[in-house]
Amino acid sequence: MPEVLNDFIFSLNTVLPVFVIVMVGYYIRHRGTVDDNFISCVSNVVFYYALPAGIFLDVAQTDTAELFNPRFVMVTLLGTAGVFFAAWFVISRFYHDRKEVAAAVHSAYRGNFIYIGIPIIQNILQTDKLTCSVLVITFVLSLYNVLAVFILSVSAGDMTKMHPGRLALTILKNPMIVATLMGVAYAMTGLPLPTVAQQSLSYLKVIASPLALLMIGMRMYGNSFSGEGGLIRLSLFFKLVLGPLVMTLIAVFLGMSQEEIVTIYVLFGVPCAMNVYIMTKSMGGDDGIAANIIVSSVILSIFTMTVGIFMLRTFGIV
Repeated sequence: MPEVLNDFIFSLNTVLPVFVIVMVGYYIRHRGTVDDNFISCVSNVVFYYALPAGIFLDVAQTDTAELFNPRFVMVTLLGTAGVFFAAWFVISRFYHDRKEVAAAVHSAYRGNFIYIGIPIIQNILQTDKLTCSVLVITFVLSLYNVLAVFILSVSAGDMTKMHPGRLALTILKNPMIVATLMGVAYAMTGLPLPTVAQQSLSYLKVIASPLALLMIGMRMYGNSFSGEGGLIRLSLFFKLVLGPLVMTLIAVFLGMSQEEIVTIYVLFGVPCAMNVYIMTKSMGGDDGIAANIIVSSVILSIFTMTVGIFMLRTFGIV
C-alpha cells in the first residue's frame, strides 16, 4: 500500500503544478488584472521569442545522432494520422453538420504539447534535455497543421488552401520549426555555444513554460460549456482516453525507451491546443464547439493524465 500511495503522489505532483499555474492564469483574468491586449502580447512573447530560444538552445547542444530516430518519428506521425482518421470516421457517423464535425475531429487529435506537454515531461523525467520533444515539434506539429487545413477545408467546401506551396510556407514560417532547423545547423558545426549566448537563451527558456501556462488560463476565461454535449464527449474520448491508451501500449510493445514512451503518452494525452480554436475560427469552422472542447479537455485532463502517469509508474515505466 505505501508503494501505491507513493506512485499516486508522484502522479499528482507531476500533473497538478502545471494545472495550478493554468488556474492562476484564469484567476488573474477573472480578477481583471490583465486584459485581452496583455494576453495577446504575452502570447507573442512566448510564441516568437521564449519558446524558440529554448528549442534552439536544446537542439544546438544536442548530439545530432540523437536527432536521427526514424522509428519514433514514424510511430508518432502514423499515430497522429490514425487518431485523426478514426475520429473523423466515428464522429461523422453520428453527427452530420460538417462544421461541427470538423471542429470535433480537429480537437480529437491536436494536443497542447508545447505549452502543457513539455512541462509535464520535464516533471516526469526530471530533466530539461528532451530530444524526443524536439522531434515532435519538428514533425508532428507540422502534420497537425496539414491535417487541420485538410479537415477544415473539407468542411468549408474550399480546398484551395491545400496547395502544397502554401502549406509548406505556413509550416516553415512557424518560429518553433525555424528554431529547430537553426539549432540542427549549429549542432552540426560541433562548436560549443558562447557563454553569453547560452546564458541569454537560458533566461528566455526559463520564462517560457510559466508564461505559456498562465496564458492558457487567461484565454480560458469567458468560455462556456454550452453546445453539443455528446459531440464534445466523443471528441474528448479520442483525445484523452483512446489515443494515449493505444499509442502508449504500442510504444511499450515496440520496446521503446523511457523517454520515448513518456513523450508518446504525453503527446497523445495532453488537452486540446488553443490553436484548435484559432484555426477553426479563422477557417470558418464551428469555433464554439472548439472552445468548449478545449476548456473541457483542460479540466478533464487533470484526472486522465494523473491516472495515466500513475499507471506508467505502477508498471515501472517511469
